[in-house]
Amino acid sequence: MSQEEQSKERIRTLLDLPLSEDFEDYGSFSILDASARVHGPEGVKAESMAIKKACADFHSTDEETFLAEGDRVVIIHRLEGTHTGEFMGIRPTGKKFSVRSISIYRAANGKIVEDKGMVDWFSLFKQLGLIPPLTLGQPKK
Repeated sequence: MSQEEQSKERIRTLLDLPLSEDFEDYGSFSILDASARVHGPEGVKAESMAIKKACADFHSTDEETFLAEGDRVVIIHRLEGTHTGEFMGIRPTGKKFSVRSISIYRAANGKIVEDKGMVDWFSLFKQLGLIPPLTLGQPKK
């Protein structure tokens, strides 16, 4: 088996692991609100439900899995949906979005114990119309 095939097999093995009861999400939504940090499988369920409530058509696809080393795997996700319900205090805009995020998962004792990730919040807020278009190099009127 080639080194690339071995790496892909390790990625599949790591991603098939269940979440630890002590699972921590150190990124994504907790960047904007520390109280939103996700703890354990129940926290992941609650976060998923809040996202689905705000974006019923929400879906995430893995765009690229580019590193598996030791007990970690790095994945770039594509997050897409339509903002149809309140989310993090933001009223529904009705706008579609498509942004990238990155996750660094770590496993220990046969379970996934943490996700250190980051969502492209700037692109998300811009697509939702919460950030005005940039006018770089254009004089103000």
